[in-house]
Amino acid sequence: MTGASKILSMKKSVEAVVVTQEVNVRSAPLDEATEIFIIHEGLKVRISDARGDWYEIRLADSNEGWLPAKDVEIIYAFYLISNIS
Repeated sequence: MTGASKILSMKKSVEAVVVTQEVNVRSAPLDEATEIFIIHEGLKVRISDARGDWYEIRLADSNEGWLPAKDVEIIYAFYLISNIS
């Protein structure tokens, strides 16, 4: 189970940032799938599903597609709970 898969089991979606200069987003989680659009390094995306080494992403403009997991880095949010006496 990938890091995103574990988080997706707890949340509806996970935020990530593109870490590869240019990524072809595909219509399915396969190298042979149709390229539907291109995204660039630094773009923030939401991961909505994970299959093997692929993530399904959604952009702010609602475009969706699949990319290799190696092309993004998950943004983890940590919540600190403190006791106030």
